[in-house]
Amino acid sequence: MKLSDHFDSSEFACKCCGNSIVMSKLLIERLEKMHSYMNAKAIYINSGYRCSNNPYGTKTDAHRLGLAADIRVQKQDGTYYTSQDIAEVAERIGFGGIGLMLPDSCHIDTRDSEQYSNNHWFGNESTGENFIKTFQRGTKFPGEKSKEVSISELQQALNAHGYNCGAADGIAGPMTTAAMIKALSELWLR
Repeated sequence: MKLSDHFDSSEFACKCCGNSIVMSKLLIERLEKMHSYMNAKAIYINSGYRCSNNPYGTKTDAHRLGLAADIRVQKQDGTYYTSQDIAEVAERIGFGGIGLMLPDSCHIDTRDSEQYSNNHWFGNESTGENFIKTFQRGTKFPGEKSKEVSISELQQALNAHGYNCGAADGIAGPMTTAAMIKALSELWLR
Protein backbone atom coordinates (compact mmCIF):
# COMPACT_ATOMS: atom_id res chain seq x y z
CA MET A 1 0.00 0.00 0.00
CA LYS A 2 1.33 3.43 -0.95
CA LEU A 3 1.98 5.60 2.12
CA SER A 4 3.23 8.72 0.33
CA ASP A 5 4.90 9.84 -2.88
CA HIS A 6 8.13 7.98 -2.11
CA PHE A 7 7.22 5.27 0.41
CA ASP A 8 5.23 2.05 0.34
CA SER A 9 4.17 -0.03 3.34
CA SER A 10 6.11 -3.05 1.99
CA GLU A 11 9.39 -1.17 2.60
CA PHE A 12 8.66 -1.09 6.34
CA ALA A 13 7.74 -4.80 6.72
CA CYS A 14 9.63 -6.79 9.35
CA LYS A 15 12.76 -8.35 7.84
CA CYS A 16 12.35 -11.64 9.75
CA CYS A 17 8.68 -12.44 9.01
CA GLY A 18 7.36 -9.96 6.44
CA ASN A 19 4.58 -8.74 8.73
CA SER A 20 3.86 -5.06 9.17
CA ILE A 21 1.78 -2.60 11.12
CA VAL A 22 0.49 0.86 10.31
CA MET A 23 3.51 3.15 10.38
CA SER A 24 3.33 6.55 12.03
CA LYS A 25 1.98 9.24 9.71
CA LEU A 26 4.40 11.69 11.30
CA LEU A 27 7.33 9.37 10.53
CA ILE A 28 6.28 9.20 6.88
CA GLU A 29 5.71 12.99 6.67
CA ARG A 30 9.18 13.66 8.10
CA LEU A 31 10.76 11.12 5.73
CA GLU A 32 9.10 12.92 2.82
CA LYS A 33 10.50 16.24 4.08
CA MET A 34 13.92 14.63 4.32
CA HIS A 35 13.62 13.30 0.76
CA SER A 36 12.90 16.81 -0.50
CA TYR A 37 15.42 18.57 1.74
CA MET A 38 18.26 16.32 0.59
CA ASN A 39 17.06 16.15 -3.02
CA ALA A 40 17.34 12.39 -2.63
CA LYS A 41 17.23 9.94 -5.47
CA ALA A 42 15.85 7.46 -2.92
CA ILE A 43 15.59 6.79 0.79
CA TYR A 44 16.03 3.10 1.54
CA ILE A 45 14.44 1.58 4.63
CA ASN A 46 17.00 -0.81 6.14
CA SER A 47 14.66 -1.65 9.00
CA GLY A 48 11.14 -0.43 9.69
CA TYR A 49 8.70 -2.49 11.74
CA ARG A 50 10.23 -5.17 14.00
CA CYS A 51 8.02 -7.98 15.31
CA SER A 52 8.48 -9.52 18.78
CA ASN A 53 10.60 -12.31 17.24
CA ASN A 54 12.97 -9.97 15.43
CA PRO A 55 16.43 -10.44 16.98
CA TYR A 56 17.17 -6.73 16.63
CA GLY A 57 14.08 -5.58 18.50
CA THR A 58 13.42 -5.05 22.19
CA LYS A 59 10.16 -4.86 24.15
CA THR A 60 10.28 -1.06 24.18
CA ASP A 61 11.64 -0.64 20.65
CA ALA A 62 10.20 2.32 18.70
CA HIS A 63 10.38 0.06 15.63
CA ARG A 64 7.75 -2.24 17.22
CA LEU A 65 5.39 0.69 17.49
CA GLY A 66 5.86 1.87 13.90
CA LEU A 67 7.61 5.06 15.06
CA ALA A 68 11.11 4.33 13.73
CA ALA A 69 13.18 3.43 10.71
CA ASP A 70 16.83 2.79 9.95
CA ILE A 71 17.58 4.44 6.63
CA ARG A 72 20.13 5.15 3.90
CA VAL A 73 19.77 8.19 1.64
CA GLN A 74 20.93 7.99 -1.96
CA LYS A 75 22.11 11.12 -3.75
CA GLN A 76 21.10 11.91 -7.32
CA ASP A 77 24.52 10.70 -8.56
CA GLY A 78 23.97 7.24 -7.01
CA THR A 79 26.34 7.66 -4.06
CA TYR A 80 25.11 7.78 -0.47
CA TYR A 81 25.01 10.51 2.13
CA THR A 82 27.02 9.86 5.29
CA SER A 83 25.40 8.99 8.60
CA GLN A 84 26.32 12.46 9.84
CA ASP A 85 24.61 14.12 6.86
CA ILE A 86 21.42 12.15 7.46
CA ALA A 87 21.51 12.93 11.19
CA GLU A 88 22.00 16.65 10.52
CA VAL A 89 18.92 16.81 8.29
CA ALA A 90 16.91 14.59 10.67
CA GLU A 91 17.61 17.03 13.49
CA ARG A 92 16.67 20.04 11.35
CA ILE A 93 13.39 18.39 10.38
CA GLY A 94 12.55 17.52 13.99
CA PHE A 95 13.16 13.81 14.49
CA GLY A 96 13.47 13.21 18.24
CA GLY A 97 15.49 10.03 18.15
CA ILE A 98 18.56 10.00 15.93
CA GLY A 99 21.33 7.43 15.93
CA LEU A 100 24.40 7.18 13.74
CA MET A 101 24.92 3.85 12.01
CA LEU A 102 28.27 4.41 10.37
CA PRO A 103 29.22 4.90 7.63
CA ASP A 104 26.01 5.73 5.72
CA SER A 105 22.90 4.78 7.68
CA CYS A 106 20.94 6.40 10.46
CA HIS A 107 18.20 5.48 12.94
CA ILE A 108 15.39 8.04 13.11
CA ASP A 109 12.22 8.04 15.19
CA THR A 110 9.39 10.29 16.32
CA ARG A 111 9.73 9.80 20.10
CA ASP A 112 9.63 13.58 20.54
CA SER A 113 6.05 13.86 19.32
CA GLU A 114 4.36 10.51 19.83
CA GLN A 115 3.64 8.14 22.70
CA TYR A 116 6.87 6.33 23.48
CA SER A 117 7.92 5.26 26.96
CA ASN A 118 11.59 4.39 26.44
CA ASN A 119 13.47 7.69 26.38
CA HIS A 120 16.84 6.21 27.32
CA TRP A 121 18.53 7.51 24.22
CA PHE A 122 18.60 10.67 22.16
CA GLY A 123 21.29 11.12 19.56
CA ASN A 124 24.24 8.84 19.05
CA GLU A 125 24.27 5.75 21.27
CA SER A 126 27.89 6.37 22.25
CA THR A 127 28.48 7.75 25.73
CA GLY A 128 30.88 9.98 27.61
CA GLU A 129 32.92 12.51 25.67
CA ASN A 130 31.80 10.97 22.36
CA PHE A 131 28.11 11.72 23.02
CA ILE A 132 26.68 13.94 20.33
CA LYS A 133 24.32 16.66 21.57
CA THR A 134 23.67 18.11 18.14
CA PHE A 135 24.43 17.02 14.63
CA GLN A 136 24.33 20.55 13.22
CA ARG A 137 27.40 21.38 11.13
CA GLY A 138 25.88 23.97 8.81
CA THR A 139 25.98 21.73 5.76
CA LYS A 140 24.15 23.05 2.69
CA PHE A 141 21.99 20.34 1.10
CA PRO A 142 20.80 20.45 -2.54
CA GLY A 143 17.07 20.62 -1.77
CA GLU A 144 17.42 23.12 1.06
CA LYS A 145 15.75 26.46 0.61
CA SER A 146 18.09 29.16 1.76
CA LYS A 147 16.80 32.17 3.62
CA GLU A 148 18.77 35.34 3.60
CA VAL A 149 18.95 36.96 6.99
CA SER A 150 19.00 40.74 7.21
CA ILE A 151 21.47 42.62 9.41
CA SER A 152 18.63 43.68 11.70
CA GLU A 153 17.37 40.06 12.04
CA LEU A 154 20.90 38.96 12.93
CA GLN A 155 21.22 41.78 15.46
CA GLN A 156 17.88 40.81 17.05
CA ALA A 157 18.87 37.13 17.26
CA LEU A 158 22.28 37.85 18.78
CA ASN A 159 20.86 40.40 21.20
CA ALA A 160 18.27 37.81 22.30
CA HIS A 161 21.17 35.48 23.16
CA GLY A 162 22.68 38.11 25.46
CA TYR A 163 25.12 39.75 23.07
CA ASN A 164 25.15 43.52 22.67
CA CYS A 165 25.13 44.00 18.91
CA GLY A 166 23.48 47.39 18.97
CA ALA A 167 19.95 48.45 18.10
CA ALA A 168 18.36 46.27 15.45
CA ASP A 169 18.45 49.11 12.96
CA GLY A 170 19.99 47.17 10.07
CA ILE A 171 23.06 49.37 9.99
CA ALA A 172 26.30 47.38 10.15
CA GLY A 173 28.77 50.03 11.21
CA PRO A 174 32.24 49.11 12.48
CA MET A 175 31.17 48.64 16.12
CA THR A 176 28.10 46.56 15.21
CA THR A 177 30.11 44.43 12.76
CA ALA A 178 32.84 43.79 15.35
CA ALA A 179 30.25 42.87 18.00
CA MET A 180 28.45 40.50 15.62
CA ILE A 181 31.68 38.80 14.54
CA LYS A 182 32.68 38.31 18.19
CA ALA A 183 29.22 36.95 19.10
CA LEU A 184 29.08 34.60 16.13
CA SER A 185 32.62 33.34 16.89
CA GLU A 186 31.64 32.57 20.48
CA LEU A 187 28.44 30.82 19.39
CA TRP A 188 30.30 28.79 16.77
CA LEU A 189 32.86 27.57 19.33
CA ARG A 190 30.21 26.36 21.83
